[in-house]
Amino acid sequence: MKRLFVLCLFLFSVSLFAQATIDWETVGQDWPWVLFANGPQQDSTDYAVVANPAVGGINTSANCGFIKVRVNADPWVGIFADVTPFVLTADNCKPTLMVYKTIISNVNIKLEGPGLNHDTKVPNTLINQWEKIEFDLTADIGKTVNRVVIMPDFPDTRTDSSLAYFDNLEFVHTGTPTINWETLGNNWTWNIFSAGAGGSYAVAPNPNKTGINTSDSCGRLIVGANGDPWAGVWCSDFPDMLIDESNCIIKVMVNKNVISNFNLKLEPPNVDHNVPNTVVNQWEELTFDYSSAIGTTANVLTIIPDFPATRTAGSLNYFDNIQFTALVIPVELESFTGAVVGNNVRLQWTTSSESNNRGFEIQRSINNSAFTAIDFVPGAGTSTEKHSYTFTDNSGVEGKLLYRLKQIDYDGTHEFSNVVEVTRVTSYGLSQNYPNP
Repeated sequence: MKRLFVLCLFLFSVSLFAQATIDWETVGQDWPWVLFANGPQQDSTDYAVVANPAVGGINTSANCGFIKVRVNADPWVGIFADVTPFVLTADNCKPTLMVYKTIISNVNIKLEGPGLNHDTKVPNTLINQWEKIEFDLTADIGKTVNRVVIMPDFPDTRTDSSLAYFDNLEFVHTGTPTINWETLGNNWTWNIFSAGAGGSYAVAPNPNKTGINTSDSCGRLIVGANGDPWAGVWCSDFPDMLIDESNCIIKVMVNKNVISNFNLKLEPPNVDHNVPNTVVNQWEELTFDYSSAIGTTANVLTIIPDFPATRTAGSLNYFDNIQFTALVIPVELESFTGAVVGNNVRLQWTTSSESNNRGFEIQRSINNSAFTAIDFVPGAGTSTEKHSYTFTDNSGVEGKLLYRLKQIDYDGTHEFSNVVEVTRVTSYGLSQNYPNP
């Protein structure tokens, strides 16, 4: 049964390439990739399939692609491969690529085909660790792709050599399917335990097809009055699932005739996650945070829907639509200050967490004029660590200066910070310092 679920996750359509992940293990490792523009000493070994340099976190695969970028290489050094033609659609127009680099620079995914031949550059924000980068090709929907080009280190000017690893080029992001007891989970073997006399598990009709849950079927566990508090069901048909940022927030709909903790437990890590329902005899969605288990591969799902401190009565418990959703970390700006330091204005700000943060556009207003952008400081992408930033304005303007930050995500959404005011009367070019983790 587990094999059937894996097929449900990764079953490809007629266009194999447009659906498959190029992981340099099952797809892409034996493709005739052509290396180009790696300098006069370019060697056939400069590109290779190699061992993952840092197994763990978001990338636990064994192998990946690799280019040893030479110091005299062109900025656009890379590899290309001709592929079975496929059409860009809304489902595959935002490919992602994991990169591990020794340098900060643009990564360029270039898709080529009739009427399709332009660069899509996005910089990495981390060095010597894996990072997932998304490329937006929505403007090319409807065009046919017949060649894929990867340029993992694409600076404006080449000044140094680098090591560039890349993996898991993904065009269709299937995610983890919802366990809905209609198309998934209904045929799994659920093992009941500790439910006492009269306890039973079944796939049952939805007892209340209104509100947030109008599906036909759901899971049901009846717990007897002499059942243990930890009565539940477990399923080993649940597939091996690497817990990562894309699936670590788990949501489940519950409908119970008692108020008590609901425990949704992934094994490993084999740690209880208890969240109580707040209403009875109606559907409610509960959320379970598994972000602390990122990097762990779970292979057993356990549901303990009525988990009181002490069992005093039986219960009737329905559950449905288990969804594995992404961790959303807001960009939390802890502080933003400005001050005159010598002949300059120094801005300083600190974030406690960042999510999908491309960076900060620095905007300035002179003597209450309209705000204009004066520079840009790259952000930390996604991080739960504190980051400190500084920016020094040596522009030479005088008067009352107002500054604000325009925080920009990779998808283009943005938010503004508070405004800080600084007055300077001396003259002062622009310089900037990048984030200090």
